[in-house]
Amino acid sequence: MPVKILVASDKFKGALTQQDAKETLCKSLSETFPEAHIDTYTLSDGGDGFLLAVGAVIPDAERVYARVTDPLGREITAYSCAWPEMA
Repeated sequence: MPVKILVASDKFKGALTQQDAKETLCKSLSETFPEAHIDTYTLSDGGDGFLLAVGAVIPDAERVYARVTDPLGREITAYSCAWPEMA
């Protein structure tokens, strides 16, 4: 019976994006367990990668940019996710 592996990764802040981490893990696991069935899922701890994780699982999601004020009163550009059903 082949090995089943679930790769559910977040980013490695400052080192790897979530996508890079997932690809690296899958490549290494495929080389080590060539007969394995590998499933992948995108995770986020709710931090700065959260919207990227949402965008990865909602195919039509797109970034919507807006000028906002940060907690220190500075004007910055921020983004959120939107998809067609939200319009």
